[in-house]
Amino acid sequence: MDELISINITIGERQYPLKIRKAEEDIVRHAEHLINEKFNDFQLRFTGQEKIDYLAMSALMNLIDQLRNQSGTMQEAELLQKKFAEAEALLTEAMKK
Repeated sequence: MDELISINITIGERQYPLKIRKAEEDIVRHAEHLINEKFNDFQLRFTGQEKIDYLAMSALMNLIDQLRNQSGTMQEAELLQKKFAEAEALLTEAMKK
């Protein structure tokens, strides 16, 4: 079992204590960076809004990016599956001769 560690992450100028698996620290830190990057971008582009609005929009945009990547991966997998089926059909036909 992975060792749990305590870390503090900062999102939108607020600190949050977390207990995570040591093996996942890089992933959590990367997520922290992505959220803050979008947060800061929204804060610069849309001044005068509340921080919760920047946080909500950064969460939404990061999730949209993730879903786009998953969709692209799924489409690639479907195309690959189709190509394998075509190759299998060609091999089956060639073996009959």
